[in-house]
Amino acid sequence: MFAKGGVELRQREGRDITIDRVNFHDQRQRGSAEFFTKRHIDEREHIAARFYGLAPGVDWTRESGRVLSELTGTAVVIAPKRETRALTQLRFIPTRPGEMLAVVVLADGSVENRFIRVERPLSESELTRVHNLLTDVIDGRSLGEVRELFARRLQDDRVQIDSLRHRAFELGHQAVGDNGQRELLVIEGEALLLEHPAFSDVDRMRQLIHTLGERETLVSLLDRTIESQEVQIFVGSETGDLVGGHLSVVAAPYTDQGRVAGTIGVLGPTRMDYPKVVPLVEATADAMSASLRRGREGDG
Repeated sequence: MFAKGGVELRQREGRDITIDRVNFHDQRQRGSAEFFTKRHIDEREHIAARFYGLAPGVDWTRESGRVLSELTGTAVVIAPKRETRALTQLRFIPTRPGEMLAVVVLADGSVENRFIRVERPLSESELTRVHNLLTDVIDGRSLGEVRELFARRLQDDRVQIDSLRHRAFELGHQAVGDNGQRELLVIEGEALLLEHPAFSDVDRMRQLIHTLGERETLVSLLDRTIESQEVQIFVGSETGDLVGGHLSVVAAPYTDQGRVAGTIGVLGPTRMDYPKVVPLVEATADAMSASLRRGREGDG
């Protein structure tokens, strides 16, 4: 058994490595000089500076992963949560008779498009009123909250009497309804992980490639971080024996308006430099949350 920077590692059965649970937030509050060194403070400031000029947009998620991958020298996974991401805009564009394109813009800059069927066309003035009405309704709400709200409003007798309001909520419900879409998972720096000596064995390399392809397993693992709302380390059997127990994950959630908007994590061998990686993951998650907050303030 040996300890590095407050993270205790234990050798078990000559092969497996497990990590004791460490409450990093408690350590930070106690001002652990061993764990949070000047290097960590400098790195946190560096990450904050990198994200200050990184506005939410189409490539925001991937750029976020690229920053952490460069700092850790290994692969990074990001799993934005569709249900908890805040909406900023909902627009409908007529395309052809009986069809409209619904454009859903989220706070992290991502855009989702969906074609929906309409019974009768809306005039330009009606469409403007629909957009204004829905803008007032979705302000500050997550995708999941908006979906539930639209469903409730459609059952409201007053809404059913007002034909245009009913059309607006009907279109909104179609636009944000659950279509069985898979959760997004972004991976940056795969090549760095594949080139690591720990995965040079042919069988282990094959297992790693399979793991990176079976993304549902990684999403499920990252979801467990959301429940804790702090940095989590998964090793060996805790990862579901990914790559035969030779792959570790250090992950932390990032937020938007106080709600968990997704998770960012580092993938690496079980013997990765945890005292270096853990603060970097936490600092990056904090910087992502701050970036989303600044983006929303800028829109306002």
